[in-house]
Amino acid sequence: MSVPYQPQVDEDEEPRPCTLSPHTPEDARRRLELSGLTGDATAVERHTSHIVVVNEPTIQEAPEDGATSGSEVSKPQYMEQRRFHNRWPRGLGIWMAVVGFLSVLLGISEVFIIPLFEDKEGTFQPHLDVHNTYGMGMWAGSVLILTGCMAIRAAIGKRASTVYRFFLLTVLCLLLYVVAQYMLLAGFIEQKTVPASYKSGSALFYIHVATFLSVFLGFILCIASVVQYYETVLCGELQLCRRCFFCCFPCCCRAMDMDSGATTPV
Repeated sequence: MSVPYQPQVDEDEEPRPCTLSPHTPEDARRRLELSGLTGDATAVERHTSHIVVVNEPTIQEAPEDGATSGSEVSKPQYMEQRRFHNRWPRGLGIWMAVVGFLSVLLGISEVFIIPLFEDKEGTFQPHLDVHNTYGMGMWAGSVLILTGCMAIRAAIGKRASTVYRFFLLTVLCLLLYVVAQYMLLAGFIEQKTVPASYKSGSALFYIHVATFLSVFLGFILCIASVVQYYETVLCGELQLCRRCFFCCFPCCCRAMDMDSGATTPV
């Protein structure tokens, strides 16, 4: 039976003060890992060349009520993207694209197709004047198609930069449709687009009325889009007003990432 080694201590000898080891705590932890020990360690070296290793227990706080523990806590958890709160403009973009395509067809018919078929003398030359309202159906419909496609892309990609482009195009389209509505109404009021201003039996008046209705429907869609998203995009989560202010006055406002806040951590 072996007897454990006990160092001899001289009773008359004064106790020597303890000094910290010159080794860093990382070296002590590495030595403990090599020796098979675990825990946070602090090495204390005495002048007797005897090293005392003190294992300090790790204190873990208990999770609060309703919180998960273990590996579930270490995993990063993210909430669903909360821009628009499941109100992404997919359906609105589809309607914009359809109405814009209809307006383009009616505008082309009013400027090119119907006058070409009704020309019996073969002297037709395409032109834009007050009788076809300068092709406003084509121009307004083209911008509305672009806005609708951008809305669909924003609903699919869910990127803040795409949402900005969609909203800016919506505002531009709204202004263009205001001008188009004014020109179409002015044509009716000044009797430039009434049946008496066209040839007898011409279909241009009916095409012009259909163009006016399609432009009015696109105008309603633009208003609905601006009313639905202006608060969130301009002054809400996406802060478009602040970004525009930083673009004009960079010294007065902090820069923001184009896609900041795409996800919100729990």
